[in-house]
Amino acid sequence: MTESKHTETPWKYSDAYYETQVDIRDEGGRRIAVVVTDYPMMTCRMEANAHFIVRACNCHDELLEALEDLVSDWEITGELELSVLSNARAAIAKARGEQ
Repeated sequence: MTESKHTETPWKYSDAYYETQVDIRDEGGRRIAVVVTDYPMMTCRMEANAHFIVRACNCHDELLEALEDLVSDWEITGELELSVLSNARAAIAKARGEQ
């Protein structure tokens, strides 16, 4: 896997937020991104967007690895090993927020 240029994961949703913005922070508490809304009445959507961004970024590497393994197994053997499918299912569950 190539070395990424973005801030290392895991990222975290900041519980402290202002009326129209919420922070996404790294493990050390440094701000990575700010999710904003122009409408104070839309804070639920703003929070949901921030949670989605964090979940997607935190599981990106696992999803990519699982997909690469699936493709590799299929191309090499024409079959999929149970452990590869299990890893893919775990990555999917994490991306859905089920883990």
